[in-house]
Amino acid sequence: MRVTPGAWAVLAVLLGPGLLGLGPLRAAECDVSVSFIDFGRVDPEDGGEVTGEVAVLCEGPTRFRLALSPGMGDFQERRMRGPDGRSLRYNIYLDPARRTVWGDGLTAGTGRLVGRNDGRRHTILAVYGRVARGQRMVAGQYADSLVVAVEP
Repeated sequence: MRVTPGAWAVLAVLLGPGLLGLGPLRAAECDVSVSFIDFGRVDPEDGGEVTGEVAVLCEGPTRFRLALSPGMGDFQERRMRGPDGRSLRYNIYLDPARRTVWGDGLTAGTGRLVGRNDGRRHTILAVYGRVARGQRMVAGQYADSLVVAVEP
């Protein structure tokens, strides 16, 4: 998908029984892809935490910023929809302590994924997922739809 700098591109997100996938995206002069994040089986009492990767490869030396929409819910509490219209609270973070939500960078508590690529090999950046603990959930697939904005 080709998008001009600052444009938004819609990407589907599936988390079920725990997959998060943001497929390949081409924007500005960079290819961006997010690895699948597999929450596996999630214990309703304990929730679940995983780590994923974002890979960026540009046509030449480039600085970039990636913003992520709130999807269903808001930045502080994203929601996946599942069986019988049930929802599951989760979020995607920029830091291993899971304090900074990957968002638009403008809303309090959110930040953008920032990096630099040399144009020769992929820049790999980690992102961190968490399914909130103490939820009432039923077995099945849960999904959300997020939008990624790529800015050079």
